[in-house]
Amino acid sequence: MLLQDVLRGPGHVTWKLIQELKEDCTSDFEFNEEQILVIALHIWPMEQAWRVHLKKQQSKCATVDTLHKLPNDLGLPRILIIGGGGCGKTTLMQVVVVPTLQTFFSRVVLTAPSNRAARGFHPSAKTLHSIAGMKPQDSMRTSSLGIRSDRMRKRMDANQTHAGAWVHDEALQTSAPLFPRYAEPAQTVGKISFFAMCGDHLQLPPVPKSSGLLASLEGTSDEHKVGASMFNRVHYLFEMHTMKRFEDATLIAILKKMRTPGGLKLSQSEWQALLNTELDVEELKRDPEAFLRSTAGWFESSYLWSIVSMASYARATISARQAQQMLLYCQAVDVTPQIVGQRKADLDVYDRMLAVPSVTHTKRLPGWVMLHSQMRVRLTTQVLPPRAVQDTTGTVMEIDLSARDKQRMKSSEDSHLPAEMVLEELPHCVYVKLDKCNREFLPALKCQKHAISGFCKECPACRSFEGWVLVQPLCRQWTFTDPLTGFSFQVQRTQLPLMPEAACPLYALQGAACDPGLIAHFITPNRADDDIKWLIVYVMLSRVRSLSRLRSIGLTPKIRKIIEGGPPSML
Repeated sequence: MLLQDVLRGPGHVTWKLIQELKEDCTSDFEFNEEQILVIALHIWPMEQAWRVHLKKQQSKCATVDTLHKLPNDLGLPRILIIGGGGCGKTTLMQVVVVPTLQTFFSRVVLTAPSNRAARGFHPSAKTLHSIAGMKPQDSMRTSSLGIRSDRMRKRMDANQTHAGAWVHDEALQTSAPLFPRYAEPAQTVGKISFFAMCGDHLQLPPVPKSSGLLASLEGTSDEHKVGASMFNRVHYLFEMHTMKRFEDATLIAILKKMRTPGGLKLSQSEWQALLNTELDVEELKRDPEAFLRSTAGWFESSYLWSIVSMASYARATISARQAQQMLLYCQAVDVTPQIVGQRKADLDVYDRMLAVPSVTHTKRLPGWVMLHSQMRVRLTTQVLPPRAVQDTTGTVMEIDLSARDKQRMKSSEDSHLPAEMVLEELPHCVYVKLDKCNREFLPALKCQKHAISGFCKECPACRSFEGWVLVQPLCRQWTFTDPLTGFSFQVQRTQLPLMPEAACPLYALQGAACDPGLIAHFITPNRADDDIKWLIVYVMLSRVRSLSRLRSIGLTPKIRKIIEGGPPSML
């Protein structure tokens, strides 16, 4: 942005950004009236503060920085923007609000409750745990929420002390005790000049549900009550209604009825349109190749980890067939000192360990990892923070097999390599190229000509590894409770922290659009509350742009009853 534009104030800079997007030939995106109104709600208090600030600076010796950089302690009105998926909340923040804040404040803090949400928000966004120097499990214990070490104090000081603006995305997924609480009475996030939140109130709450910002305060900790109280004290609340993500009038009508308090009945044509997305098992048996072609690159998701683990196998198999690559099976290595024998009963316990579907129970390490070259994957835990963290996506570039498995592949008597192979040992490492990352974490390979002078970008023989990270097997301790005997084992698991990108739990899809499509499993846990069941169905349906991009499994009359029941009263 030119200095002459900056010195005309936040309002002018914002409008110029809106016009530049409108005139951009490479993009067909244009803000609607509702979105422009939301932008104005954020920027107008800044514009007023800037005019007062400019008058003060003109009365004394001023520099360019002091003219257009606003103070960090103005305490402008706090703002919360909510709305269903596809309203453009994150887009207007990314394209207009955040660039304007970065122009008029020396430091802007951008946060989200999870790594996936942070990366979808902005390249510089971090989780609330990260900016506070906390570990993810710390938010589960009230005693861990305070500043417990000098390292945490320094981390918070570096990230927040000189910040003038703070934007928090996916706010409704934030645990109430984790909500920024450092403030004097009647303040929200202290006197920081600008603080805004956005999110979808019709999404799954944090785990456990009782820690959510909208949950009942009865019996909760003081930290939870303070966080919820500060959240409820926002000055402006704007609910967006216009959804630009969706291209299907029937889907829009269904979602609108779902959001209507008290619920509305679906017409027969609307329910039939949903039923038409149900996977036809008989047709799948007759022509499986047609299904593979029509759902190439699609996501597959469920609320239940038992289904996600099976989807991982299916998506990996399909990916290997389409890429015409050998699919490698990597079994986790589980060791426990509580089993010393080699009896069949002992070995069966290890089999049951491998069968645990949820990686949340196994310290983020899956029982089986399926890989092939050029496969799309995501990290199940952090490997190289802050870039290679949990749910970071990328592409498998190379797999460094053990010497034993390399020999097995070489000694194969077949003229063609097998389509699948179970590895006898874990690979030494896997090289993954991260999405949207231009950092070089690995040393470049220099050709003989440039061995002394150094890497040459123009030389075709020299090779750099932009965005590549080295993923090695990790070792974690976890507790396994045998479902047959009820006995608990302390297990040490070694495994690669990788899963197929296309297969993911429903929580990981919140706030994202599933392009090109989604295979949705509508099976809900029997013990789940009615509000959680409603949210599962709503989140599933609101991830796709049209019903033509949806394949459903488990659409039953019970699902129709959930759709027509209306949103939970707490929302």
